[in-house]
Amino acid sequence: MERCKVHDETCILRVANDVLWNSYEGNSSFGLSSIDPFNADEMKVVQDVGIVEIEAVIKNFSISGFSKGKFLMFRGFKENLLQIRLKTEAGIFKGPYKVKGKVLLIPVTGEGTTLTTFHNLDLIMKLPLTNYTRDNKTFLKIVNPKMTFELSGGETHLSHLSSFANQFINWSFDIVINAVKDAVSVPLVQIFAVKINEVFDQIPYEEMFIN
Repeated sequence: MERCKVHDETCILRVANDVLWNSYEGNSSFGLSSIDPFNADEMKVVQDVGIVEIEAVIKNFSISGFSKGKFLMFRGFKENLLQIRLKTEAGIFKGPYKVKGKVLLIPVTGEGTTLTTFHNLDLIMKLPLTNYTRDNKTFLKIVNPKMTFELSGGETHLSHLSSFANQFINWSFDIVINAVKDAVSVPLVQIFAVKINEVFDQIPYEEMFIN
């Protein structure tokens, strides 16, 4: 893998996209597990105010489509604030869930599997960096990550709901997503941070960049 100077944002962005496009299935040489599909054990989503009031647990889920996208921004190592922007034409989210609550006055309590597609998914992350020492070497670590996202629409299917209930939710897809954006972003960026920290834990800072 090409090494860059820490302030060379053009080089770092090029390397990030090279990894995204060519090592998306993972690369054990630097601790990278699969990016596409991106797999995770569990995510909890809690939204208790507004037009969407749900408590949901999604387990053993995957997100696919990242390798067909592009990093538009990957910078901030020098400032200890890693800023990442990743955009892809479609992010496809699938996995089993348990949910209770209501969406647009429709009761959605139950369990099943979901297949949700986010069109023109645009992820924007701000990942503060700290460091720690191990074996006299310095390693980076993300702490208190933040994320938001934008999209141009999408559709979802919740297997335990009727066709009409799914259609009704999809008619108002943008409204529903905007209502749960923060509730989804918070746990999801934590999962992304764990993935990146796995890589940081394998590569000492001194070996990550060239002088």
